[in-house]
Amino acid sequence: MNRKVCDKMNKKEYIKIKSQLYRNMHKIKHFVSKVKYEENRGKQNSIFELINQKSLPGSKYIDGNILPSSIEELGKNLYIPFVRNKISLEWLWQYRLINKYSSNILKYIEYKEEYEKYILSGNYEKALEIIEKINGEVCISLWGISQMFLIYELKDGVKEQKKFLQELSEKASNSIVLFTLEFLSFKAEVQNSYESLKYKIEKKFSNKKATFEKEILEDFLNFLLDVKYIEFNSEKISKVLSLINTMSIIDIYEAYVKSIQLAISNNLDVNLQTQLSQQIGEVNLIIKDFRLTKCIDFISNDKVEINKNEYVFLTRIIDEYTAGNYNAALKLIEENNLLNMNEFSIYDIYVKSYIFSDLEYEYNKKKKCFCNEIIRIMMSLYKREDLKRNTQAIVNIALLLSDINISKDILNFSMQFVKEKQIQREILAQLSDKYYTPKSLEVYKNRKNDIIECFLENNLFNLTLQVFNNDGKNSNNVDLLRQEYYIAESLMEVDASKSVNIFEKLYEQVIKCKINGKRLYYLAKICEKLYMLYLSMGEYNKALHVIVESYFINDNLIINIDLENLYKIISSCKEESLKNNIETVIFVYIINSKDYFELYKALANYTEANGCFIFSELLNNENLVQNKKQFYFVLSNIYTLDVIKQFVFINKDERINERVKIIRYLIENNYNKAQLENELNNLIKEESLKENIKEVDKSRIVVDNKGILQDLDELYREKYKRFIELKDLNVQIFYVDIDGNNDELDLSISNIKERQEQSFLLFKEILQEYINELLFNPNYGLDKFLSSRIRHGMLKDYLSKPFKNHNILNSKKDSKSSEYLINQFVEENYSDCEDKSKHKILKLLSYFSEKIMSKINDVENWIRIKSQEDKDGLFNYELFEDNAYIYNLYNKSKDINDYNSFFDTLTDEFWKLTETNLKIIRDKIDIELYNYFRHQLKELENNLRMLKNDLHIGILDDLVGEVGVCCSILKQDLELVKNWFHIKKDNQYIDFKFQDLLNTCIEINNKLNNNYSKIKDRIEINVQIPLIFKGDKFTYWVDIINILYLNAIKHCGFQRIDDIKIELEAKVINDITKYNREKKTEYNDLIKVQLDKKYIFLKLKNNLSNEINEEEVANKVDDIFTNIKSCTYENYITCEGGSGIYKMTNILKNNIKTNSFYQFYCLEHEFCIEIFIELKDTFIVGGF
Repeated sequence: MNRKVCDKMNKKEYIKIKSQLYRNMHKIKHFVSKVKYEENRGKQNSIFELINQKSLPGSKYIDGNILPSSIEELGKNLYIPFVRNKISLEWLWQYRLINKYSSNILKYIEYKEEYEKYILSGNYEKALEIIEKINGEVCISLWGISQMFLIYELKDGVKEQKKFLQELSEKASNSIVLFTLEFLSFKAEVQNSYESLKYKIEKKFSNKKATFEKEILEDFLNFLLDVKYIEFNSEKISKVLSLINTMSIIDIYEAYVKSIQLAISNNLDVNLQTQLSQQIGEVNLIIKDFRLTKCIDFISNDKVEINKNEYVFLTRIIDEYTAGNYNAALKLIEENNLLNMNEFSIYDIYVKSYIFSDLEYEYNKKKKCFCNEIIRIMMSLYKREDLKRNTQAIVNIALLLSDINISKDILNFSMQFVKEKQIQREILAQLSDKYYTPKSLEVYKNRKNDIIECFLENNLFNLTLQVFNNDGKNSNNVDLLRQEYYIAESLMEVDASKSVNIFEKLYEQVIKCKINGKRLYYLAKICEKLYMLYLSMGEYNKALHVIVESYFINDNLIINIDLENLYKIISSCKEESLKNNIETVIFVYIINSKDYFELYKALANYTEANGCFIFSELLNNENLVQNKKQFYFVLSNIYTLDVIKQFVFINKDERINERVKIIRYLIENNYNKAQLENELNNLIKEESLKENIKEVDKSRIVVDNKGILQDLDELYREKYKRFIELKDLNVQIFYVDIDGNNDELDLSISNIKERQEQSFLLFKEILQEYINELLFNPNYGLDKFLSSRIRHGMLKDYLSKPFKNHNILNSKKDSKSSEYLINQFVEENYSDCEDKSKHKILKLLSYFSEKIMSKINDVENWIRIKSQEDKDGLFNYELFEDNAYIYNLYNKSKDINDYNSFFDTLTDEFWKLTETNLKIIRDKIDIELYNYFRHQLKELENNLRMLKNDLHIGILDDLVGEVGVCCSILKQDLELVKNWFHIKKDNQYIDFKFQDLLNTCIEINNKLNNNYSKIKDRIEINVQIPLIFKGDKFTYWVDIINILYLNAIKHCGFQRIDDIKIELEAKVINDITKYNREKKTEYNDLIKVQLDKKYIFLKLKNNLSNEINEEEVANKVDDIFTNIKSCTYENYITCEGGSGIYKMTNILKNNIKTNSFYQFYCLEHEFCIEIFIELKDTFIVGGF
């Protein structure tokens, strides 16, 4: 035993502990746990040293393999059971480990700084070399593996990255490591987003039974991957640290630093600050990590010390920027290659200097690296360009770089473009920065004077400090606009009126600024300040105006402003000036453009305040129309069909006419003409199709899959893109099953499932996540509709209705009562009946009522989605958990190369299974429920007759009669409920003949353009299709005919529309070989033509003007068909102009789901296209 340790611990006590341990080796982990959570630091230290020296057993729990040299060895430290929620004890344990391996960590820190420069600048070969040095000279770690995933992704692409994942998953021997690899690989994919990673983690655990194992694993992943960890409390952090101790010393150290930074940003307990400051100080004497230095400065009162030589360039750059010498700042940065300092404040100055000097940043597209991308996106964000997409893009970069320091700055930067402000992000960014700048003063508020003193002592940032410590005086050496802004900002709390005056002048001045980037940068900042000031002063109309005016300049200017306070004021305010302000209506639209009822209320208030009932009546009010910008905006964007529907004064049949009237008015005034003409076309088409829509049924089974796909569009497109990229890659990985119910962590490899293809696992993930949304999405999912439309009182009311209507169903006195003894019919009509007889009758009815209501409760439980909690639910989707079923669906779906068609296929599978469930429910209502109710009615009837023989009172005859009537109409009443359980679709079209289809299309186009009616007599139609087509494909066929018809009219080249002649032929053909003539260009190899198939032969021929160059037309169409043949047409589908045939091909393939091919010719002033569409039972009624 070591003499020093012996001095701290009595030798007798040591022998006793040692003896007990060797007699009870199975209790070692509990002994080590007790040591770890020992409050007595001296005692803990003594035993730690004894275990460390192997004088006591348990070293595998301290550092069994803390410096692993391979993936097989990673995670071999044994887990010390977590028994106490005290973060200081977790830090103390890690501090001991870090002290022991400080030389290894020091080497890691040196290499890490070098690695960060290479990864940001795009030198991936060098970056990989550094990681390999860390792996070889220090150890393998989750941190290092995460960097390797990223490097392979950036250097070689996702396929190589996934091969690396396969290689690691085959070698890993620890289940936590193996489980984590999948997520580290996912995080490294450049196509993925922060939201998709967050979603992946949530869904991995969402349906799992809550256990300690699952809770700590989820928190471990979130912490390790920088997802939601900012929300962690000390208990969560403590648990995560306890698990990370099983990994390498690099992972332990990074978790130690990260957790301390997080605790500080969350207002670290004052009692811990001194202890922690001393602990960090001891560690940093050897390691010299600037992050630890910044933490010490934040929580201690020690003197702030900096190396002046390291600040020379930074000071010059920031002061040049402050003076408005933007070109000088740029020159300093570029000539001295200072972007390689990896200091975010230099990135920020660099970007703003470019913007304010109105220089065009030369983005090097050939050299894709993080440095270039960060700068490019920062430029776009400051210029308020596509704020949502660019904010997401820069957050995604932060995710990819989450293991290096600059990521905290990137996330903090992104916060200024969203509504949620998080001071934590600012603190975390400052704690991760190497240098102090004047901006640091905003975060280090308690150390502000100390940092300023440090700056002054070293003669740093003199000019910039003058602006930050604004005394209201102007300086000739500072950008005047910037100086005025800071003066106004400094006055906000002391003299609001003066502040408003300065900001208002600045707003008007900035609007006129010719440098657009600078204009938008300052407009956003000034708009937010003015809005806050107006709100605090009760100037609500002014607050409205600055928001709406800024929105019109650039809708991204206000996206980060919290408008809820003003919205609440407007919603509750009775002030006429707000109601009569058209900007109130626009403001409500800005808040939520989809809340049609709130928009209606605002619009109705404005309309009424101006003496009208319908908004279109205001078109004649010249005073209102004079303010064209706001008025036209409301007409175009707010007074839409969805809002018009809310006006009770507008008849249902007149709604479309009202909207058409508004659109025509705006088009006449040349407002937003192209977009509104498109809307007009769609409205007229919708009106023309009304006759083909079936009468709305009574079904109540709804899932708004379109709403789900719209809300999660970006997420699902990412996943689909990954699936397409990986589907042909033969990469298999092991994956870990976490479906056990362990309350203790199992780190062994025993709970690993078999190998699976990466693409199959991704498909399974997409499928199960999508099905989960279809079932449980709170806004659009099945469960929401089952609850609101069926279970929420309605089912119980309808099922009990026949019994209540016939006075044989009692009710309870109150919710606490156990018996159903209240029957108003009996009480009111038979008051003269003696109490004893009445009680017998009520008891009999109570017994019957209890049976009926109990069964109704059972039925309510049927109308649930089956799960562990709802085992009686008849909406059973367990098939989507079955690997064999999923694999079949995977094989069916993997060759679909269209995003919409892919999700249509998954949706169809969902509806197929739903229909199976619905049939089971309908059958149970039809048979089980009906027979049960009927049996209970018969039993009640017999009991009433028996009681009648006993009591001889008239009421019993009446009740027997009611039971008989109830029994006779029961089937009818249940039929109504049964009919609820059918799938409800938005519009269900009646089945149709092809001639009817052509007539409908011509009618639509005649309504769209009155000129088209002039060629009515010049259209020759020949239809020989004796088949009935299914109505569910009606709109797709309409689109196909419209494309052909409009192409003929628009591309014929005639000035006079009545010069056009169109021939349209449609028939069923058996022998396809008869339709191959010499003058036609043949494209029948687009598919493998099967001669035994039947086809619809659809031909459209039109004459061409002499002005048309037939060779050019033929070449253009030839190119289109070549693209279709090579399957390279997806990008053209959503384009406008020249995309009709692409759209038609996509509709036939993915919506009507049939094969097709084309022939065309362009000769002798004629253009003719022939389409051969394979006949299928899927769109023909009764087959063919």
